[in-house]
Amino acid sequence: MRPLQRRRRGSNLIEFALLLPIFLSVVAVSFDYGWYFFMRAIAQNAVRQGCRAGAVVPPDDDAEGAASDAIASGMNSHNFFGIDCEAASESRCGITVSSSGSSPEESLECNLQLEYPGMTGLIPMPELVQVRASVLYELQR
Repeated sequence: MRPLQRRRRGSNLIEFALLLPIFLSVVAVSFDYGWYFFMRAIAQNAVRQGCRAGAVVPPDDDAEGAASDAIASGMNSHNFFGIDCEAASESRCGITVSSSGSSPEESLECNLQLEYPGMTGLIPMPELVQVRASVLYELQR
């Protein structure tokens, strides 16, 4: 029995060394894509709520400005990677809001482009989180 144990002594270490990179890759992919999809869901929710906030303002008010402010404040409540969407100097957070169509089908279109730097940098990831929402005005102009 004794000689058989000596021959298997280092096999566990070799198996661990061979499987460790694969395990770390799976963990890195899980973290990166999980965070990306979480960030995208938060951005989509902020754009949807911001666009809705702009669509319910009275016709004489600035709907585009109200929607843009609501989107920026919705994104700032989570503070991703120190990106401040409400700051005028922030270039990593692009919010565009525009009106299209005519009454009775006038709508407000909201877009958000947000840089995504990635968490681990070990795998290729999309560089931008892009979300879009379109809402009909509550009170047509």
